[in-house]
Amino acid sequence: MIGPVMTSSGAVCGKTIEVAGASAWTFQGIPYAESPAGMNRWTPPTPKAPWQGNMQAIQFGPICPQPNPPPIVPAPNEDCLSVNVWTPEGATSTSALPVMVFIYGGSYLTGSSALPVYDGTYLAGTENVVIVTFNYRVGALGFLGGVFGLKGNYGFLDQQLALQWVQSNIMNFGGDPTHVTIFGESAGAMSVGLHLLSAPMSENLFVAAMMESNPFALPYKDPTAAGQIGTQFAQSLMCADLRCLLAADVGAIIQAETNPLLELSVVQGGFEDLLVWAPIVDGTVITKQPIESVRQDGFRKPTLLGTNHDEGTLFVYSLVAQLAPITGKTTLDAATYEFVLLALFTGSNLNPILQLYPADPVDSAPIASQVLTDYLFFCANRFAASKGGPDVYAYEFNQVSNFNIWPDVPQCAGMVCHGDELPYVFNSATLFGGMFTPPEELLSQAMVAYWADFSRPGHDPNRSGKNPVRWPRFTGENYLLLNTPISTAIDPPHNCDFWDTIGYDIMPAVLPGVQPPSVP
Repeated sequence: MIGPVMTSSGAVCGKTIEVAGASAWTFQGIPYAESPAGMNRWTPPTPKAPWQGNMQAIQFGPICPQPNPPPIVPAPNEDCLSVNVWTPEGATSTSALPVMVFIYGGSYLTGSSALPVYDGTYLAGTENVVIVTFNYRVGALGFLGGVFGLKGNYGFLDQQLALQWVQSNIMNFGGDPTHVTIFGESAGAMSVGLHLLSAPMSENLFVAAMMESNPFALPYKDPTAAGQIGTQFAQSLMCADLRCLLAADVGAIIQAETNPLLELSVVQGGFEDLLVWAPIVDGTVITKQPIESVRQDGFRKPTLLGTNHDEGTLFVYSLVAQLAPITGKTTLDAATYEFVLLALFTGSNLNPILQLYPADPVDSAPIASQVLTDYLFFCANRFAASKGGPDVYAYEFNQVSNFNIWPDVPQCAGMVCHGDELPYVFNSATLFGGMFTPPEELLSQAMVAYWADFSRPGHDPNRSGKNPVRWPRFTGENYLLLNTPISTAIDPPHNCDFWDTIGYDIMPAVLPGVQPPSVP
């Protein structure tokens, strides 16, 4: 048993853990907030009250309620707000090590810090850094707003409280609170972007940021748009006031938040409604759209960002699979492809897009995947990076792995799908049944070194000199290509000059005669 280590709420004891030949001390499931259940549902989180004695922080806390939770323990529970810390063996309160805080993705609907792919042992054990992960509320429990006086952003406020916990406590685990780097993937990267560009109360909670696969062109709802979703959600629970929602069973809430009719709102809201549940630009917690902020001021802190070669594949083929019971098709026909483009982009953009990305009469899913990859991910990130900052580094992850982390999406085998870089960042393939080939292992070790070096003072991913390929700063659209072998490139081809003319802040398209469905 390791510890005890004192936190602002009480003492915790941890354990030693080994992964891939590396070992570290870990403290898991430390509560950073009181339970957000009961009358605390849909309220900002409050710091955890002190406890007596030593808490055994040796297993992950419950994951937050969500649809189709992963088969990990403990089971989902509303009392889910906890942090996990990995620190090098022997670290003390005087070690002053760089701190890396990871925020998980999952479309703001799912996710958990207990997923094996996010295990921080290898990073902490091999790079002499402190790793922190944490849970935050997702789905309606985290982001319901604009209805019955609810302001939303509860899951984002969870993130801020977790970052405040890091500031108050990480020194006792060997970390330096003045050198905290936040990083995340997918919705986690979107969250990092919000903390970096749009959330004034996050300003003093970190010094640098890394974003993996942030769909920068996705706008966030305002309270009015969020309220339309919230009203339909409440109707599906047959609730006419907040008291009814507070009394609702959490299972009923999970069922209602995934009502397919809510997701069909994309035909009215376009890109704004691709994520049903997400943070809200409320003018206080989140003050503006990140794409607007970066256009005006660039990145105000050192930033590392990048995308994967085939980001759109996972989303398009997942949608096709979801629609298959209704359509009877396992392909995306040309008419549906064109309708989706019309729903997402304004009408004047449709023909130019179809000229560059024409429908396929047999299956338009591959070309739809390319549209999402190029527009939402690569080119939107290129646009953001081009606005500059103190130190900006950009990558494209191009490694086709010998395993598929998305077994339910067989099309991702042989491609570089959304999330495929995660096992390399954490060197965690073996923890979920994968196995790196020798070249993949070397790539993972290189990425671990780049990421850790960026978290150190100076925020230079080349600081340690471990990697023979020097990562260039983003000047003149210089990219690091993460592949076997690693290389560099100037502006990889994704039709970005074309997408720059379309712009990355498209307002919702209104389709004639199409109204959002009401929930029975």
